[in-house]
Amino acid sequence: CGEHSRHPLKQRVMNAKGADIFRRLTRTNWPFPSRGGGWGRRYWRVKQDMNLRVWSTPYAHPYNPIAVFDFTNPDDEADATMVDERDLDGWRVSDDGVLGGYSKSVGRFVPTTAPNDADDDNADPKDGSDSSTDDTHDGKDPARRDNELDGDHSEEDDSEIPPNNPPADLPHLHWEGLVDTTVGLESKVDKAGFAALRSPEFPFEGLDLQGGYDALEITCRTDARVYTVNLVVNSFLPNDMYQGHIIMGNDAEATTHSGNAFDLSKQHWQTLYLPFSEFGSGQRRLETKIQIKAVGFTLMDGNSGPFQFDLARIRAVNFFKGHVYEGPETMTKRVENTKYL
Repeated sequence: CGEHSRHPLKQRVMNAKGADIFRRLTRTNWPFPSRGGGWGRRYWRVKQDMNLRVWSTPYAHPYNPIAVFDFTNPDDEADATMVDERDLDGWRVSDDGVLGGYSKSVGRFVPTTAPNDADDDNADPKDGSDSSTDDTHDGKDPARRDNELDGDHSEEDDSEIPPNNPPADLPHLHWEGLVDTTVGLESKVDKAGFAALRSPEFPFEGLDLQGGYDALEITCRTDARVYTVNLVVNSFLPNDMYQGHIIMGNDAEATTHSGNAFDLSKQHWQTLYLPFSEFGSGQRRLETKIQIKAVGFTLMDGNSGPFQFDLARIRAVNFFKGHVYEGPETMTKRVENTKYL
């Protein structure tokens, strides 16, 4: 009784919000949350993957690609589903609304969808086909679809899906919103109009690439606007960030400035390559021996209007004049439908 009388406010706070605060703290800080994902699993995965490449790669050979974020991975998917909850250990969106601006952005995770579902709904029942007997909806074995995502196709698949061009039913993170360059009356800045998407962080030293990679591969769909890629690396400077750019031009075959309705899901996936040497921070250039802490994307092109951005995968790769090294046998494979930025 005496304890309660001395700290009545503290007791009320604990009674009203204690359970919620405890839930949020444990969900954010716990390395292995029950939902899956979390910084512990993320760190353990990349540590294992990187060690495997170091131990299994012959001397003087490039490393095979390593996934930074891949939403076909259940743990990366779990982190992506937290984007709408603004969890500190999940993907997060932000905009200039926090500074008194009018831009808005939201994100959501879109799981794998079968591209033939719409066709099946409109199919003629007299054709004798029974979609219920096809567990994969698109008629492909799940293991075969995973091979396609990694760029491993048989000869019969090459006519349908170009090498290294992922299939149309990729799980992805969908980011959209409205950028407004109007400066609010109560705004704290002189310029307005930005939206941002940021990945969860890799703890400790980050994803240590050990100088074994020279480019960042991004599998995405965009609306032809100019997006900035933010690469946060581990250094003596806090939040040391280097930037590159995604400039698709007319190749995306879309624009949102007209104000017309636009369905990004009908666009083809693009595989983009950004050399680490092209990332900059002021007068500094990024070295290849880096430790990745986080990856982000920013839209701040000075234009008002809606935007859409789909992200399926980010990998660190070795890229040689149109070729991605995925083992000695892949050096003769020409990469199609790619952009070298």
